[in-house]
Amino acid sequence: MSPSLLLDRLADFARRVCQVYGVLEEQSDFPAAVRCFWTCMAEDERRHARVIEAVPAFSTDQALHHQAAALWATCERQRHAYSQTPAPS
Repeated sequence: MSPSLLLDRLADFARRVCQVYGVLEEQSDFPAAVRCFWTCMAEDERRHARVIEAVPAFSTDQALHHQAAALWATCERQRHAYSQTPAPS
């Protein structure tokens, strides 16, 4: 899969997830705190979609490539460390 196709699919996925969150935040039978949670999740997902959609505009900037690689490496290290942490009993 090409990087541009991957980005398109990621952006589409983020938009669809946002739609699901939107449906959940509109459920009147949910308590206000739960609806607020889904509203926040939808906003986060909208930001994710905008960032993904903006990536191609910066795809030729080498400094951004290096920053993205460093950020990815940090996330992977944190994810690995988290997966090694024993679950609370």
